[in-house]
Formats: sequence, structure tokens, C-alpha cells
Amino acid sequence: MVWWIGGNEELHKAIERLEKESDRSVAIIAATILEEHITNAIKRRWQDSPATVRRMLRVDGPLGNFGPKIDLVFLMGMISPEGHEDMILIKKIRNQFAHYFEVDDFDTPIIKGWCFGLKHFENFVLTDAEMQGAPKGRKMFGIVGMDAKLKTPKGRYITAVQFYSMIFGPEWPGVYMPAIVKPTPIF
Repeated sequence: MVWWIGGNEELHKAIERLEKESDRSVAIIAATILEEHITNAIKRRWQDSPATVRRMLRVDGPLGNFGPKIDLVFLMGMISPEGHEDMILIKKIRNQFAHYFEVDDFDTPIIKGWCFGLKHFENFVLTDAEMQGAPKGRKMFGIVGMDAKLKTPKGRYITAVQFYSMIFGPEWPGVYMPAIVKPTPIF
């Protein structure tokens, strides 16, 4: 499995484990990797207030869960409305695997439907044919066998998570992140 890793040793170990895990574990671990990258992106953007950021991102803090972090990066202008929708689906898929025993693989109907609902990331993914030539437009992510991978619910989920992990991972020269615009204090 190819991943834009960045991050720390724990992330490297988690990615290595994905190859051997059940669908349930893949869904949960992959989303956790994405959440870690989002958390670190928020910290990088708010680096001048580390104590406040730590308090906000604590498990019991207002941004301690995956959903509020997804909403925050959207409100900060770091993802588009369509990217926000994809990431909400990723969270829903992760939560179904985490909280419902009857969901044990990506072919479970609700999971399969949500995986095929992941759409926006495809605008940035190179098809097999495109990997043979020059990248087209804003496409920046691809692996050999992408066409077949995107035809399966598990492949779509993993590819979407990999793409968004790359976007929010450690600073990467190929990815544009909008400038930080801080509001002027009222008083």
C-alpha cells in the first residue's frame, strides 16, 4: 500500500499494519491516520497559540473528535465544500465500522454506497492512462492499478483517505495551502 506518510514513527507502523488487517481495522486505522494529519495541519496553522491549540484539540476539548476537525479545516478554507463532503463520508464509514458489529467489510450495502459516494478526490487522482503521460490539470496522486482500485468500495475508501492524508500531511511542495488570514481584533 502506497501512502504519503510524513508524520511520526507511530504513523509508519500503523500504515505497515494496514496490509495485514481486516476491513474493519483498515477503515478505522486509515481514518485515524487522516485525523492525525488534520490535527497536525491545524497545529501548523495555529502555531502561535500552542497552549490554546492543545486545549482545543484534547480528547475532551471542543475539537477533540474527528467531525469538528473536519468542519474546522473546511471553515479555515483548507478544503472545498466537495472535499468536506468526502471527509464527512470517510468519518461516517469509520464510525459504522467502529460502532456496529454487523458492518464487517466494505461490501456491506451502506458502506459500499458511501464509498461510491466519495467523489471529489477523483478530481486529483491520475488514471492508469494518465500515469503514462504528463499529469493533467490538478491531478497529483496516482498508483499503478488505480482504475481497478477505484472500482471497489475498499479501494475507493483507501484512495480517498490516502489523498486527503497527503493534502494534510507534512508540508508538501506540490500542494497549495491558502494563506492564513487572521482577523483584526475588535479591541
